[in-house]
Order: sequence, then C-alpha cells, then structure tokens
Amino acid sequence: MKRTGSSDPEFRRLGQFQGLIERTSNPRAQAFNHNLSRNVRAAMVLTLVRLLRDSGKKLPGAVTCTRAQKQNFSSSETMTILGIDREGMEAAHFLPGTVTIGGRPIWSFISDGRFRGQIEFMFGEVEHLPAVFNQADTAAEASKTGGGLCAALAGACAQILQGGAKDIKAGWDYWTENAMVGLRTAIAGKAEKGGLPPLQTDADGNILPESISARSNAGQAAWNLEDARWILGYYIEDQKLRGWDWAQTGCRYAINDIQSAFQA
Repeated sequence: MKRTGSSDPEFRRLGQFQGLIERTSNPRAQAFNHNLSRNVRAAMVLTLVRLLRDSGKKLPGAVTCTRAQKQNFSSSETMTILGIDREGMEAAHFLPGTVTIGGRPIWSFISDGRFRGQIEFMFGEVEHLPAVFNQADTAAEASKTGGGLCAALAGACAQILQGGAKDIKAGWDYWTENAMVGLRTAIAGKAEKGGLPPLQTDADGNILPESISARSNAGQAAWNLEDARWILGYYIEDQKLRGWDWAQTGCRYAINDIQSAFQA
C-alpha cells in the first residue's frame, strides 16, 4: 500500500513544509528526541480513543496497530542538512503504526473533515534520520511478529475502550510497561544476530591491533547492528522517564490540542 499524506490540504502542505526543516544533532540526542516525540503522540492517540468512546461512537471489533498508511514526506538517500552532506537518510515515523478498530483506521470514525485530516497528519508525522533508526524502529515495532510497540499501542487503546475513566492513565500505564518490553525484546533480538567482533586486550590491558582491524573490516551490516543496538538502548534510557507523572505535564499541551480540536 502506498503511503499518502493527510486528506486535508492545509495539513498536507504543513507535512511537506516539515520535510524542508533541517536539524542536526548527535545520535543520542536524536534517539532521545525521537522516543520522546513517540510518547507525546501516543498520549494524543489515547486521548482521541477516549474522546471517541465518550462521544458514543460505535467502535466495534478488535484494536490493532498495523503498518503505517500515512507519511507526510519522504527523505532522499543523499541529503544536505545545514550544509553537510548526509547519506542513507530515511523518513522515520514517530508512531509505531496505524491504529485500527475492526480493520478500519481510527481516523475513519471521524466525520469532521478538518479534524480527520489532523489525525491523519499525526499518524503520518516523520522526521529525517539516518536509516539505522528505521532499522531500530522496525525491530521495536514488531508489527509482523507481535509483542512490540505496535502491540503496546493497540493494547493501550483497548484499555481505554474497555474502561470508563475520564483520563488515559490505564492506557498510559499499559503503553509504557509494554513499550519497555518491546524495546528490550528488540535489543535482545539484535544481539542474537551478532555484530562487531569484541575488542581484545593483552595482559597489560592494551587493545590488540588485530581486534581493531577485525572491527574495521567487519562490514556495514555488522556496524548497522551495533548502531541499532545503541539506538534501542537510548530509547530505553529515555522511556524510563515517561511515566504517568511525566505524561500529565509533558503531554498536557498535546492532549489539550486534541481535546480542543475534537469533532466526532
């Protein structure tokens, strides 16, 4: 399925504009920001589910989170960002996938065209990142195997639908607990695939030249595995900060944005 932008022209243009924004930072900062942004949008999704539930909308069927259907812009294989040539860039989604209820994308339950376009835009939000981020995200999402970020978000939405609370705490607790499980499972899976040869030392603790040479000649696939593990580790480090207390303050603006714009 070809990914498309928002059906609303203004949000579609906004997504295209975001593709022109240039940022650069170190991989750790990129990973922390990407994971934080994922959590903010997860809070927005859970708020949307609560509002749809409370509006009396019929939402029959199982809740799933599947491959992304929306994407606001694409990255070029070779890009120039802030005057620096960047190779191997890709557009990385913030949300792990498309939330569906009874096989229908969640925005299809929204009658108001403007608000539906806003939700499509949210699910299509991406940022330019090195390709290895998408490799780490794909492992963490586990959209085909289950148990990853996709399952965590779907399960959190189901918690909201099945409950009656006026906040999203039950769903948020489910999301954060299971997102952490998904991230840890992903990093373990990457470790099982091997990676770079370990650095070896002599009796005095000096790194042996041959082990440096072995790492240098390991090949791009081994380096990608190593980098993906580091990125997943950064995600885990950040995810530990995203409990309910943080969500009530760190996501307040985003939650209010969904609540104020909500039109069923």
